[in-house]
Amino acid sequence: MVHDNQPSSVRKTDEMRSLTPSRIFPRVVHRHYFDLPGVPDVAVEPKRFGFVRSLGNDLISFLAYSGDRTIRNIHQEHLDRLGLSLDEANKIAIENVRRIAFDGTTIKQLVTKTNNGNDWAVWLGNDFTSSCLLLPDLYSWSQKHLNADSFLVRAASTQMVFVLQYKNRGDLARFDRYISKVLEGSNNLVSPDWFVLTRDSLTPLGKQ
Repeated sequence: MVHDNQPSSVRKTDEMRSLTPSRIFPRVVHRHYFDLPGVPDVAVEPKRFGFVRSLGNDLISFLAYSGDRTIRNIHQEHLDRLGLSLDEANKIAIENVRRIAFDGTTIKQLVTKTNNGNDWAVWLGNDFTSSCLLLPDLYSWSQKHLNADSFLVRAASTQMVFVLQYKNRGDLARFDRYISKVLEGSNNLVSPDWFVLTRDSLTPLGKQ
């Protein structure tokens, strides 16, 4: 899938004529996703890239349109065309992620059970899997399937999210080596860093 992270001024608006609410998603990527020759860093001038916010650990979330073969940044003119406020668009985007996360086919949730009870899970299978970090349901799902009250999560690539029990924090180096091996040669990497997921927050590990 082609990604268009260009500012509005250099993007053809007629390429998004098929934009509908069902195709709006939040997109979670590393800030280097926005690196473009001659264009300011997204951290310096985020509004050039639409609706962008920082999640910490150099992760960026932005409002995106999922086309047939492209993922493009949404700008104010697109919301105006749809008659949506930003709050409405964000709510729709989360609902769209929830839909593909739990439709039973688009994104898979695989749980690994261990003899010592240090269970963990991986979500994978779609270009918006990393966006599942923003789902309120991620905590309740993890609590149900991993039998714990706090967790470590990592969006290793746009198509892969790891969820560990917080008590597994001493094994992060081992998990990092495993993830690096699995994703060797991948061009859709997101972050090498972990977040702490609790009922009320998603916080960079070490900064909570």
